[in-house]
Amino acid sequence: VLLKKHKDKLDAEAIQMLEFMLNSSKRFETIVASLKQYTKADSGRLHIERVSLNKLIDQVLNDLKILIKITQANIKVNSLPDIETDKVKLKIVFHHIIENALKYKSNKVPEILIDGTTEKGVVTILIADNGLGIAPEHIERIQEPFARLHSKFEIEGIGLGLPLCQKIMKRLNGDFHLKSDTGKGTNVLVTLPLKIK
Repeated sequence: VLLKKHKDKLDAEAIQMLEFMLNSSKRFETIVASLKQYTKADSGRLHIERVSLNKLIDQVLNDLKILIKITQANIKVNSLPDIETDKVKLKIVFHHIIENALKYKSNKVPEILIDGTTEKGVVTILIADNGLGIAPEHIERIQEPFARLHSKFEIEGIGLGLPLCQKIMKRLNGDFHLKSDTGKGTNVLVTLPLKIK
């Protein structure tokens, strides 16, 4: 409001300083909100319900439709089973994984495949992309809070997405693995019981 109201009366340096303060404030709000989400990820009662994984993925893709349009990504979703789990928590996981596949794209048009297999009461969901990829020696480190391989000026983020996914997957009695290499895209494997015991 201050910037809009007095923009005509301020010089370029003052405007730049106000814009910097505004951006810093927004980033701080994002960090606080992300920290709250991270600290609460493995606490509280689970709300178990029957969940169509295909419908859940459709909701996530709809939430990310602007980013999908900007990147012109091609996303293929194969048939996935229904499971019994906490829909809200699992949606957060898929949101972060797919958003990362779009954000960390290479110079190619993003290609994302989402597929699943079921065996002995366990479903394994693969989210594969053709993005920048991650050097194997960095895979463990980027799953630690605030660890990043790119600066905030290159790719926006604060380094809590993957650690948050890890915490949620443990809470859902599941697992979460990354397989990747530089320039070869990333495969994320999400493993979940068909029914939480």
